[in-house]
Amino acid sequence: VDLKEEDIAAIDGPDYRFGSEVGSLELTELPAGMKEATTEVNKVKGGLSYLRFTSHHLANAADVQGLVFSHRVSYEMKDQAIYQVEVAEGGDKHYLRIRGSHRVNSLQIDQEWSEEEVKEKAELLTRADEMQDFDELHGSWVYEVSESTADKFRLQALELVEKA
Repeated sequence: VDLKEEDIAAIDGPDYRFGSEVGSLELTELPAGMKEATTEVNKVKGGLSYLRFTSHHLANAADVQGLVFSHRVSYEMKDQAIYQVEVAEGGDKHYLRIRGSHRVNSLQIDQEWSEEEVKEKAELLTRADEMQDFDELHGSWVYEVSESTADKFRLQALELVEKA
């Protein structure tokens, strides 16, 4: 997975949200007197950039049974695709589960759509199909990742801010 920050519309973590309502991806609720902690914020924003794993396991394999996945982080893309990541720890190993979906499942055809609108809708449906394929593939796997990769998805709101 290699998502670019400029393609991300929003990131929802366990207790934080990044939105792009003002043009750039920023924390939506900054406490008074605080600013974004650049290093930690960049970890979240780049969580799905150059995402690599060290090993993979079928989701029903015995060696990953009993893992408790938590710390869900959702990345909503500007094309309405959604990637959800959850992490788990088992002994000294760290695991990641990733799912994909899309906001558009079907469309009612409108006879009055212009050729451009039809093209846009076709692209949305194509992307929705791609996300379904992504989910079918990756939804059946659990990925072993480095601790530093898992930590990107474990960050909490208090770690993403610092005194201004």
